[in-house]
Amino acid sequence: MKTALLINPWIYDFAAYDLWLQPWGLMKLATVLQLEGYQIQLLDLLDRHHPLLPGKAVTKDNGTGPYLRQQLPKPPALANIPRKWSRYGLPLDLFQKALPEDKPDVILVSSAMTYWYPGVFSVIAILRKRWPDARIILGGTYATLMPEHAATSGADLIIGNRELELLSRELQLSRDYTQQELLDAQLCLDFHPDTPYAILKLSQGCPYRCDYCAQQLLSPQFLQRSMDSALLEMEQLTGRGLRHFAIYDDALLHDRDYLHTFLDRVLQLQLPLHFHTPNGMHARFLDHEIAQLLRRSGFVKPVLSLETAVETSWHTKISVPELETAIDNLRKAGYQQGEYLVYLLLGAPGSSEESMLTSIELVHKLGAQISLSEFSPIPGTILGNRYPEAIAEPLLQNNTIFPAVSSEMMPIIERLKKTARKLNGELRR
Repeated sequence: MKTALLINPWIYDFAAYDLWLQPWGLMKLATVLQLEGYQIQLLDLLDRHHPLLPGKAVTKDNGTGPYLRQQLPKPPALANIPRKWSRYGLPLDLFQKALPEDKPDVILVSSAMTYWYPGVFSVIAILRKRWPDARIILGGTYATLMPEHAATSGADLIIGNRELELLSRELQLSRDYTQQELLDAQLCLDFHPDTPYAILKLSQGCPYRCDYCAQQLLSPQFLQRSMDSALLEMEQLTGRGLRHFAIYDDALLHDRDYLHTFLDRVLQLQLPLHFHTPNGMHARFLDHEIAQLLRRSGFVKPVLSLETAVETSWHTKISVPELETAIDNLRKAGYQQGEYLVYLLLGAPGSSEESMLTSIELVHKLGAQISLSEFSPIPGTILGNRYPEAIAEPLLQNNTIFPAVSSEMMPIIERLKKTARKLNGELRR
């Protein structure tokens, strides 16, 4: 029997928090490989509930919580940033202990944010030292968006999200698997026995092409999961006692009938479930009936994406009147002010302090909590390609520090954050 070791690397960053960050892709791939006869070990270095960790992880009621961390020296590219740099996740000695005794036939390493690549490099270096002739394949978001940079990681092969047929052949699977088949596969939780939540995806990709978003590069087609597989997974996950689910769909509301059918079936389970939408939902499609279903199904603090309330060339997906209608539907469904949240993007090209403040004040007037995200360039996107320096060095793509690269923007961002915190505090009173 062939063996495969699947690894989700550490995060190296100034800050990190477990906001439902399971390695969904690896967990799907684990199921496929098991069906193909592979013996699997999945090692998630971001698993806060890993059995080797002493004690019980600090966890909020929604399943999220802080990672263990070890402070490290900052890389040269970030030397001037006045913040502490750390490795987040399983301690180094426990990672070494968790590795199998025998060399696996193949090692698959995942990657997420481009600017987290130091964690990828560190993991591969450790694996190389332990098994110099191991076959290591690197995939995931970073590998897809920056394959040439990822080629310096020490991996033998870089496979992007859109190259599953290459992965199928490399692993000598019975056939070429597609993104649709990976989406329909059941989530493998064998290696996360104590997790308090699970990631649920009903679709992959997005039918829209926003100038700042890389989704079309990661998954060019908008795919929907088969209803049977989605419902089967819900039954299996709830059967394990799980009650918190993070839905990462970029276009959850796009197919109204599909979502309606799924939530109707969820309600038939008659369980106290809680759904979280960290990616944000498309407010244009949030009608009164869907809002009612979200409320009855257990969607907690639903998140809507606006990005900006001011007319701009880089954002045409949603208008202010459409957001107002969506929030009115949430209120009619029973959500009170402060029980829903709206994303705004700060510091995008052409933005001014006045225009960003206009967006913040509008969201507050609508009774929503304000969530601010600083703009950072993503390789391959229309807006990202305007910043060649940051595209060359992934560490500079970190949205928590990118405003510092443009020094005139940093004080503006800080003033706007302070305003948003003040307004959010008023809603919580």
